[in-house]
Amino acid sequence: MRFKRLFLSLLVLVAASAGVSAQTREFSWSDFVCDFKGTYDPAAVTEQQLTDTRALIDFGMGLPLETEHTVWDPSEISRLDVNKLDAEYTQVREKLMGLNPVPNEYFKTLKARHLKVLERSYELKRATLLAHTDGSALEGVKDTEACFTKWGKPVMAGGDPLLTAWKVLLEEQKTRNASPEGLQTRFNQRYDSPERGKWALIEVLGFGWWNCVNSSIPYVDNDGTTEEEFAKLFVKVESLECDEPE
Repeated sequence: MRFKRLFLSLLVLVAASAGVSAQTREFSWSDFVCDFKGTYDPAAVTEQQLTDTRALIDFGMGLPLETEHTVWDPSEISRLDVNKLDAEYTQVREKLMGLNPVPNEYFKTLKARHLKVLERSYELKRATLLAHTDGSALEGVKDTEACFTKWGKPVMAGGDPLLTAWKVLLEEQKTRNASPEGLQTRFNQRYDSPERGKWALIEVLGFGWWNCVNSSIPYVDNDGTTEEEFAKLFVKVESLECDEPE
């Protein structure tokens, strides 16, 4: 009799285990280094939530907007397109806002942080792009007072103030460059060219103003926390394959 009860208990345990196993599902993803397979409970999180959460994580892997806002040569100024930037911003924002990640506090906060990065990037990139033809676009951009005083005002003024700012920029760059002599030679060539004013404009905007205001964009650091939080959504995570470091 005792053996029969023990046998029945084992059957119940096996059946319960099989039930749990049948309820779990698998989800695969990559973090650009490794491929993973996770086992999750669909009663706790849906496949669509996992897909959107993964898309939210990947959203922060690069710059939110790719439309050019600075140039390397005066001949490229005419190719800057504010309408293209506006359209990209609208599309990217709609994509971000359309994501419905796992509704825990961490990923809700992550979405809000990515939105702040996008909004700030757009504001600064749009002003910088427009300043190539209208320096006043830099005036009034929030939280850029120091950058505006040092680089924005000379861009607006043009002429000698802009050339002076260009020279200041050169001296700062030389302190951080392995070949300051090369920088000086290049500067002299551009300063002596008929397009000196345009060279000054794109250099001050791209390396003075932009490098200064870029620090005000609240980028989300990729310190591994996001991947750790994502892994917590699964019952089990397996690493399938990882690229070997070169």
